[in-house]
Amino acid sequence: MLQFQEFQLTQMYNESLVHLQAGEYKQAQFLLETIIQDPLSVNAEVSIHIKLLTFLLNKVLSVVSHL
Repeated sequence: MLQFQEFQLTQMYNESLVHLQAGEYKQAQFLLETIIQDPLSVNAEVSIHIKLLTFLLNKVLSVVSHL
């Protein structure tokens, strides 16, 4: 189940990047914030994959927030 949740979050991240490329910043920001608020992203005992995803999310979200 955990791997499926990780997959879903990764898919949402990829979708947010597609929105960024299309100039749809609000939609990208919404998806990124949704992922960050997901309990799996907040959990301190997650896999390295989720930790990396969370790092990338914060980095991209900081850029999107200033557009």
